[in-house]
Amino acid sequence: FVISGVKELAEAKVGDTIAYSFTATLTPGSPNLSGFTFADPICDPGTIAGPAGDDGDGVLEGGETWGFSCTHVVTTSDPDPLPNTATFCATGAPIRYP
Repeated sequence: FVISGVKELAEAKVGDTIAYSFTATLTPGSPNLSGFTFADPICDPGTIAGPAGDDGDGVLEGGETWGFSCTHVVTTSDPDPLPNTATFCATGAPIRYP
């Protein structure tokens, strides 16, 4: 399972909009993941989009990559620097070993 993220701006000032994009890729051969959720407290309400790339079954399958995006308008109450921690959660089948 590989997660990556990119922000649009290296520096921003109050009033600027920062665009964030995230991808989640499940390694081929891994158990499928369902109940997948994405959350990011920096994203402004109503701006989270995704998953892009889902084949319509709501299951992240081996080799599949899903994309999520959001934006945040910088405010005077934001810390400097502005940390960002996104959370991905999912449920997979248990792996059984002989």
